Amino acid sequence: MVVPVDPERGAVSLPGWRTVPLSSNRFQLVVNGELIDERATELRRIEDLIPILREAEAKLETEDENRAERSLRAAFGGRAFSAVLDETGALLLPTGEVAVGFETDITEDAALATLARYGARILRRLPLSAPAWLVTIPEEDGVALALALAGEPGVRFASPNFIEEVPERRAEAPPNALFAEQWHLENTGQGGGLPGADVNARGAWRITRGAPEIVVCIIDSGVELAHPSFSAPGKIVAPFDAADGDTDPAPMASSHGTSCAGVAVAGWGTGDVVGIAPNCRLMPIRRAGISEHVRMAEAFSWAWQQGADVISCSFGYDGRPWILPDVVRAAMEEAIALGRQGRGAVIVWAAGNGNEAVSDDEWASHPETLAVAASTDIDTRAGYSDFGPEIDVCAPSSGGFRSITTSSNGGYTSFFGGTSSAAPLVAGVAALMLSVCPALTGAEVRAILRSTAVQIDAEEGEYDNTGHSRFYGYGRVDAARALEGISPLIEALRGSPALADIGLIDGFTAAYLAPSAAGQAILAYLNTRRFIILSLLKSDIAFRQRAQTVLETIIQFMKGGEHPDDITDAAVLALTGAAQDLIGASIPS
Repeated sequence: MVVPVDPERGAVSLPGWRTVPLSSNRFQLVVNGELIDERATELRRIEDLIPILREAEAKLETEDENRAERSLRAAFGGRAFSAVLDETGALLLPTGEVAVGFETDITEDAALATLARYGARILRRLPLSAPAWLVTIPEEDGVALALALAGEPGVRFASPNFIEEVPERRAEAPPNALFAEQWHLENTGQGGGLPGADVNARGAWRITRGAPEIVVCIIDSGVELAHPSFSAPGKIVAPFDAADGDTDPAPMASSHGTSCAGVAVAGWGTGDVVGIAPNCRLMPIRRAGISEHVRMAEAFSWAWQQGADVISCSFGYDGRPWILPDVVRAAMEEAIALGRQGRGAVIVWAAGNGNEAVSDDEWASHPETLAVAASTDIDTRAGYSDFGPEIDVCAPSSGGFRSITTSSNGGYTSFFGGTSSAAPLVAGVAALMLSVCPALTGAEVRAILRSTAVQIDAEEGEYDNTGHSRFYGYGRVDAARALEGISPLIEALRGSPALADIGLIDGFTAAYLAPSAAGQAILAYLNTRRFIILSLLKSDIAFRQRAQTVLETIIQFMKGGEHPDDITDAAVLALTGAAQDLIGASIPS
C-alpha cells in the first residue's frame, strides 16, 4: 500500500511540526510488507517501516502491494495518513492517536467531558500524575484533533503520537587531530582498509571513556611523562623505573613504551591521538633491555601493590623459546591473585611477532594472562603474529595496508604496530570494562573478552568446535560488545550464596517473562538501562541490597519446584522494583 505525501495539505501549526513541503508526489512512503505491527517489532530505523522510493516511476509488484497492505493494516488498522516532518527534517508517521494531558487542577470528569465533546475514543490512561490519556478518532490522523484540543482551557498538551526514528546516540569524535588516522579505533575504509575492522571504539565510548579510578600499567621501555597525550591533571600514577629502582620511568631512547601507552590511554583532547581508554590513568614502569630477573619481578610487584588494575606487556623474544623464571612467575601470579583487593589484576601480553608457536613463550602463554595476537585493517591475520592454542583474542594492528598511529617520544608516529600495539589496545578495553564494573574479577574480564570477541576470517581462521582459532583466539576484541557482556545479574548477586544458582534466573525469564507482553517490556527495560543499573550497583549500597533481595526471592521461588501456571504482574514487576525506585522510570504497560 502506497502512502502518498500530500503536497496540498496546510502546515501543522503545532510548535515544532509542519507537513512535508513537497510540490509534487515524486516521493512516496511505502509500508514494508515484511514487518508486522510496529509496536511488536523492534525497529532500528523508521525507513525499515516506510522506505522512501525516490523515483515516482518506481512501482511495487502486486504481491509486494498486498504484503504492504497487510502490514499497514496490522500496524494501523488499515488507515493511511500523510507523513510529516519536524523542523529538523526528521521523518514522522502519524498513528491516528493523540496524547492529551490536562492541568493538575482539572478534575478527571471535566477532562473526560472535554474528550467526549470531540468524539475521542480513549485507548489507555498515561502514567502521569495529572490526568492524561492516549485517544483516537476513527479515520483521522490525529493532527487536527491535537490542534483543536491544544486550544481548550485546561489542556496542558495535545500531541500526535507520531512514529519517529530514535537512533542510538553516536559517540562524538575525539577532538584529537589525528583521530581520523587511527583506523584501529574506527575503520571507515581509510587507506584501503575494511570498514568495521576495528575495536569499535565509538560504540564503547557511548557507554564510557574510562574512569580515572582505573589504572593501566605499561611495563616497557619507559614513557615520556611530559608528552601531551598524558598531560591531563593526575594522569600519571606511581611511575617506576624497575631498572634503576627510582621513580623516573623516562625512556633512554626507544619510543616503544610511549607508543604502547598512547594506544591504551592517550587522553581525550590532550594531544593529537587518543587511546581506547582516554579517561583512565597511566602507571608507567620502565624495564631495561638487559635486566635481572629480580628487577622484572619487582616491576610486577610494584604494579599491583601500587594499584594497577591492568598490566600491559609488549616485550619478549622472537625466534627462540623464552622461559619464565620462578621469581617472575611468582610476582605475576601474586598480581593475578592479590591485585585489585583480591579481585586480580588483568595481565595482557603481546603474543609475539615471530610467526611461531606462542607456547614457546612461557611469559605470554601463562594460562592466567591474556595472550593477544594481531589482525589487520582488512580483518585478516598479520603474517608475523604468533599462534597456538594459548592465543586468547586478537586486536587490530599493522600487517595490512596501514600501521598504527599513536604517541611517540617528542611527537607521534604512524608506523607503530605488531602485537606490541595489539596488547595495550586490549588492555585499554579491559580498563573500560573495569570502569563500568570494578567488581569484576580478572578471570571474569578475560572470560568476557573471549566470549564477546568477533570471529573474523571464517575461511582461513581454522576455528574449532569451541569457537577458538589458533591464529585469532576467540576473535577480534570488540570494546562495545565486551562492555555489553557484563551481566548486571551477576553483579547484583556478587557475594550472595544465591550466585551459584543464577541459572534459575534464566529459567524464570523463559517461563514467566519471555512469553508475555508485560514480561517482554520488563526485559526491554532492563536491557536499555543495563549500564545505569551497573552504575547504581557500583555506587549505591541500598540499591544493591534491594536488587539482591529481589533476585534471591526469584531464585528461591524457582527452587521451590511448584510454580503456578500464571504469575501475577506484581511478582513479575518485582524483578525490576529496585531499579524503578532508584532510576525514577516507569515500566511500560
